[in-house]
Amino acid sequence: MKMEPLQNNRNHQLVPSHFPLIYLILLMMAPLLAWIVIRTFFPSVHSVQ
Repeated sequence: MKMEPLQNNRNHQLVPSHFPLIYLILLMMAPLLAWIVIRTFFPSVHSVQ
């Protein structure tokens, strides 16, 4: 019973290794998407800046 979780952990280690890159891309895209949303739905805020 203890050997199966070890194998599962080894398999799951491959998955989280890709997630930090995805989260990094999302963090980089979030400000751009937020700026587009603010510029689209709140043009008054964009005009003030």
